Amino acid sequence: MGTDRDERGFVLIYLALCLTVFMAMAGFALDVGNWYYVAQRQQKAADSAALAGVIYLPQSVTAGNPSYDRALTAANENGYPSGVSVSAVAGNPTQLKVSVTQTVNNTFAALVGYNTQTITRSAIAEYEAPVSMGSPDNAFGTEPSGGNEPASWGAVAAFQPHMWAMLEGPTEYKDNGDAVQPTVCSSSSYDGCSASPQTNYDPNGYYYRVTVNSSGHAGQVLAIEAFDPTFADTGQTCSNSNFTGSNAATGISNPYTTENGTKPSDASTRYNPGATGSTLQWCTGDSDYRGNGPLTTTFVVRQDLNPFSPASNPVVGTGGCAGEQFGYWPSSTNMKSALDQTNGGYSDQLARSFRQWVPICVFDPTQYPAGDYLVQIRSNVAPTKFQSTMQGGATSPLPTTSGSNNFALRAGWISSASAPTFTPYSANPKYPSVDPGQQYAGGYPTLPRPPLASNSNVTIAATQAMGLYANAPAGTNPNFYMARVLPGASGQALDISLWDIGDCSGCSNVTLSFLKPDGTTPTCQITLHQGPTDAPGSGTVLQPAGSACNYTTVNPAQTNGRWLDIQIAMPTGYTCVQSNPQDCWFTMRYTVNGGALNDNTTWMARLLGNPVRLVQ
Repeated sequence: MGTDRDERGFVLIYLALCLTVFMAMAGFALDVGNWYYVAQRQQKAADSAALAGVIYLPQSVTAGNPSYDRALTAANENGYPSGVSVSAVAGNPTQLKVSVTQTVNNTFAALVGYNTQTITRSAIAEYEAPVSMGSPDNAFGTEPSGGNEPASWGAVAAFQPHMWAMLEGPTEYKDNGDAVQPTVCSSSSYDGCSASPQTNYDPNGYYYRVTVNSSGHAGQVLAIEAFDPTFADTGQTCSNSNFTGSNAATGISNPYTTENGTKPSDASTRYNPGATGSTLQWCTGDSDYRGNGPLTTTFVVRQDLNPFSPASNPVVGTGGCAGEQFGYWPSSTNMKSALDQTNGGYSDQLARSFRQWVPICVFDPTQYPAGDYLVQIRSNVAPTKFQSTMQGGATSPLPTTSGSNNFALRAGWISSASAPTFTPYSANPKYPSVDPGQQYAGGYPTLPRPPLASNSNVTIAATQAMGLYANAPAGTNPNFYMARVLPGASGQALDISLWDIGDCSGCSNVTLSFLKPDGTTPTCQITLHQGPTDAPGSGTVLQPAGSACNYTTVNPAQTNGRWLDIQIAMPTGYTCVQSNPQDCWFTMRYTVNGGALNDNTTWMARLLGNPVRLVQ
C-alpha cells in the first residue's frame, strides 16, 4: 500500500512537469503562429508596395521620385508606416525591391528569455514599360543640317533617319497611312474598317516620351521643339504648284533664315522645292489627300506619372507646355509671297514655323520632377485659344479636316539666362483678329532664337505607336530604330505591327529585314492580317515561326489597308546594356527594290504578356 501511495505522488509530480512543458509548447506555438500571421501581412505589404513603385522605373529610386514615394505610400496603406526599405535591384534597372521589417513582442516565449522576434519579408517586382520606338537619341525624325547648335543624332554616327513624324486629320482615310487619328477608311474591307470609328482610332493621339536627367545642367532649362509643326500643303514631294515654278520661294529672305541671326540667309536651300539631293532633308511632305480642309495640330506636354492612363497625367503647367496649337496653310497659299517679307502677302506666322525648329515647351525639369515627360500630339481638337480645351478630350463633333502633317521633334538644353518669355496661344494678343486655323502663336517671340547649348542626358522616342512618313531616294535602303527591348523581356515575344507599309515610287516591291541589338537576324512569324492588331496570329501566315525575319512583299498593293504582323520570340537569356541609350534596339532595314521610298505608315510594338509582375 505504501508503494502505491509513493507512485501516485510521482505521477502527480510528473504530470505537473509535463503540463508545464505542454503549456510552454502551446504558448510557443501561439507565438510562432503570430510570427506567421505578421509575416503574411508583411509579405502582402511588400508585394503591393513593390508593384506600386515599379511602374515608375527606370528612374532613380530615391526620396522625392515616384518609384520610391509610391512604394512607401502603398506600404503605409497596408499598415507599415515605418520599417520599410525601397531600393533598385543591382544590374536590373526595371526591378524594384521592397523589404518590410517589424519587431514583434513574444508572449509565452518571453518566459524563457525570448522576448522579441524580428521578422523581414521582401518582394521584387519587374516592369516592362511601353516599348520605345523610332529614336535612341534626342531627336525623332530628320534634323536638317546646318546651324550653330550641337547636331542631334550625335550619339549615332553618320545616321540619317529618313523619316518624319506624321499624323492625319479625323476625316482622312486610315488607308492613307495613319491608323490612329483618322476615323474613317476608303473601304470597309480594310483591316479594322467595318466599325465607325475604325477600330484603331485613338482619341488620345500619339505620345512621344522625353527622358531627362538634369544632372550636369545647372543653369539650363529644357526645350522641346518641333520642326515645321504647321501644316503647309506643298505636296508629298514638295512639288505642288503653290511652291514650284513662279511660286518657288528659293532665295526668298525673311528674319527666320539667318540661323539665329548669326549667319547669312540659307533660304537658297531651306526653301528649295522638290525632294531630291540636299533638298530632301527640308521636305516634310505635308499633303491634304482628301481635300476636306487641312488639319490643326495640338501639342500638350504631360508628366509621365501614370503609364496606364497617359491622358490623365498632369500637364507641365508653364507657357506653351500646357497647350499649343499650329494651324494650316492650304494648297491655295502662294508660298513665295507668304515667305517674302518684302511682299504684301508676307506672313510672319508662316515664316516663323515653316521649315523651322519651333519650341513647343520650355521649362525647368526640377520644378516638375517626373523624370519622363510625354508630348501628346493630336489632330482631333478644333482650333481654340484655351489651353484647358487643348488638354481635354477630342472636340465633339470632331473636326472635319483631312490631310497629313509631317514634322520632327527634338529636345535639348538652353541657358536659363537666355530663355525667352514664352507666349502661349491663350495669351496671344492677335488671336481675336485672325483665323485660329491659320495662326501660329507662341514660341520664341523675338530673334535671335536661343540656340541649344547641349543635347546630352535627354532622349525622345515614340511610345507604343508611331505615325511616320518614311522618305528616301532610290538605292538608299534606310535603317529604322523599330523597338527598344530591355533585358526583362527574356522569354517573352515582341509583337511588331506595320500598317499599310510598302508605298514607294516606281518600285516593284519592298524587302523588310529585322536585326537584333547584336546585329544578328532573329527568327519570327510574319502574318498578313484580316482584322484588328490585337489578334496576333490571325490572317494569312506568310512565314511560319522559326523563319529568318526577312520578308519581300509581292507588290506594293499587297499590304494596302492591311496590318503586317511580325512576332519575334525573345530568347531565354536575352540581354543588353540598358544604361546605354543606343543599345537594346531592334532595327528594320527597309529596302525599296527599283524605286524611291514615299510611305505614310503607322508602326506599333508591344511585348506580349503581363507588363507588371512579381519575380520574387
